[in-house]
Amino acid sequence: MKKESQYKYGIHPAIKLAILIVFTTFSFLPLFYDYRWGFLLFEIALAVIIRLKFQQLKGFIKFLLINFIGFYFLFYFIEFSWIQAFLHLLDYFLTISIISLQAFIFYATTPPFELIIGLKTLKVPGYIAFSISIAISFLPITLNKIREVLVIQKSRGYKLRLTNLKPIIIPTILGIMDYSTNLAISLEARGFKI
Repeated sequence: MKKESQYKYGIHPAIKLAILIVFTTFSFLPLFYDYRWGFLLFEIALAVIIRLKFQQLKGFIKFLLINFIGFYFLFYFIEFSWIQAFLHLLDYFLTISIISLQAFIFYATTPPFELIIGLKTLKVPGYIAFSISIAISFLPITLNKIREVLVIQKSRGYKLRLTNLKPIIIPTILGIMDYSTNLAISLEARGFKI
């Protein structure tokens, strides 16, 4: 077993996971709405301190921008006011940004094997620790798949437009499903059972 001082940044992975859960919970609670800008600024500062590569987030940020534009029009059709729609979008932007950035920070500071070892030291069953580790590692896998599909489609002459996202979304979903199937087959072949 690794000692706590040997973990990346010297912090036990279970503590990092607890911080992730607390930040996510706080971003949804109305009691902390006034402090969410502070949470976001703290996370940005933390990302700079740990040298999170913002270049890796570029594809995810493009995806979020498309998401925000779609939700802006959805909020407009609910309120029929551009200003109210913008305020709802700002609230949505804060929540999603806090959650996403915290997940990226957690993934950058906690390798999956450390998380499994850390959770096992807390007497979490191995299959639950392994499941949590796989779930957290799916975010970067999804980003890599989106980036890969964009490169392939651009090489075929595709131009990214909001009205025609099927050539990006469908191959990405199918690629992730293929990865999940291969992972399940691999785990089953190694005798991993829940």
